[in-house]
Amino acid sequence: MEEDFRNGTVTEAGLPDRVAKVKQAEAELVAAHLVAHLKTAEILKPDQIGAYNRSRGDELGTPAP
Repeated sequence: MEEDFRNGTVTEAGLPDRVAKVKQAEAELVAAHLVAHLKTAEILKPDQIGAYNRSRGDELGTPAP
């Protein structure tokens, strides 16, 4: 869509549908990302979860909910 804006091919009439498609794709990506966190937590031991969380920037290393 960004390229279409640069090219001047985006129309006002088509914009709501385009935005909805982009947001749907973003939502699917976020959901997949969060599912990966849940699956990771399922297979790690508590001490591994702490190390995993610290590696992600959580200084306390507390287990994810």
